[in-house]
Amino acid sequence: MNGRFSGILLPISSLPGPYGIGNLGQAAYHFIDFLTENRQSYWQILPLGPTSIGDSPYQSFSTYAGNPYLIDLDQLIELELITREEAVLPEHDHETIDYGLIYRTRLDLLKKAYHRADHKLMSDVLSFAAGESWLEDYAMFMTLKDHHQGAAWYVWPEADKYRHHARLQEIRSNYQSDLYFWYFIQYFFFSQWDALRSYAEQKGIEIIGDIPLYVAQDSVDVWTAPDLFLLDQDLLPIDVAGYPPDDFSEEGQLWGNPLFDWSTMKQDDYLWWQDRLSHQMRLYHIVRLDHFIGFHRFWMIPYGDKDATGGKWQYGPGSDFFLTVLQARPELNLIAEDLGIVTKAVTAMRLDAGLPSMRVLMFGFDPEGDSENAPHHYSLDTIAYTGTHDNETILGWWDKLTTDQKTYVREYLNLNDDDIIESMLRALYQSGARISLTTMQDLLCQDNGSRINQPNTMGNWTYRLPPDYLSRLESSLLATLTTIYRRQPDEPIQ
Repeated sequence: MNGRFSGILLPISSLPGPYGIGNLGQAAYHFIDFLTENRQSYWQILPLGPTSIGDSPYQSFSTYAGNPYLIDLDQLIELELITREEAVLPEHDHETIDYGLIYRTRLDLLKKAYHRADHKLMSDVLSFAAGESWLEDYAMFMTLKDHHQGAAWYVWPEADKYRHHARLQEIRSNYQSDLYFWYFIQYFFFSQWDALRSYAEQKGIEIIGDIPLYVAQDSVDVWTAPDLFLLDQDLLPIDVAGYPPDDFSEEGQLWGNPLFDWSTMKQDDYLWWQDRLSHQMRLYHIVRLDHFIGFHRFWMIPYGDKDATGGKWQYGPGSDFFLTVLQARPELNLIAEDLGIVTKAVTAMRLDAGLPSMRVLMFGFDPEGDSENAPHHYSLDTIAYTGTHDNETILGWWDKLTTDQKTYVREYLNLNDDDIIESMLRALYQSGARISLTTMQDLLCQDNGSRINQPNTMGNWTYRLPPDYLSRLESSLLATLTTIYRRQPDEPIQ
């Protein structure tokens, strides 16, 4: 990452389009064109896995599979696997995602496409599946979830729950068509993703992906490797993940994910993680490690607790993890999401791994002290954001500041006319951070009604761009800031 660059954070699901949720089709290609025209270098997205209850991309059925909702239906129409009339959703709000509506309609539509596939297409699907070592387990997992009316794997009958060999053989023999359906979905997801990534590369855009630290309890990842997690004899978690109480939440955050058995993982040099991260590099050019501080220490909450107040700190693998994994997989290109309680040990772990750090501009204005998130602290090993998918928009943040805080922000930014968004963007772009990233909501001057996620609450992840978003933008601002502050120079910085 030589030089200085900038980019935009926007989930694939937030793209506009006629099918209820953003997908890998035409709107994604148009967004890449928009980035290129405005001299941007990066598109940061959220995890791409299939979502479960709560619709969070950070709670997925699989760390390897792609989300069926993101498949471009126009391609299936062109292939005459579905009709345009079949793809039309009932009347809905085009600027928000109705996950209930998508859940009730999308898989049935994809099943129609699957049953209309000819022999040649299915031959291609099976050839794809043969090259994906993770796919059979995922297809079995999803097939059994359907068979058990969506129930979590840890309440399945014993033969299914414990993966008895005879039962797996029975599934391969008796559920072949169901397995092939899940192969079919992943074939289209990955072929469409590979084409989109290739287009981005042609346009000079690199994609920054995002990987959660933890995996969901109800996931194929835990079902197939329970020995790598802290589970009891009934394969239920002993403790679960979360975050301690802080200024944002008196009860802390109860995520509920099972915790890793780091001592067992260390025995084979964290091979499970090596494979997981290598797969992410197949998807993205750079991978952001969510909750990086959890590799040093993590908040361990007794399973069954109602909130995170009863948790305690436990130490993780630390620098040993990164030195081992990066030596084995030197192609990994990672960013540390080191937000939260960043101790000297966390910083040392990041430096040992040689990873760039994250900063959030709206966290940087402290009238009483000096925050590491203030732009005068940013250096070339920093990836800086106006805000992330978990934060308020700039307008929402600005409206909630106290009089003293606003006075300090005005003095810091030399802000006279309350054009807070452009002033924040200028502060970000002119900072010393190697990469600056902002959100589309901020570029569109949207308030907190357009937040992507408010942590520890329900009803998130529904934001979509307005269909006419390009006409709402001040077309030259991004390109101008990129040029003025040399975020796409001809010569790399040494």
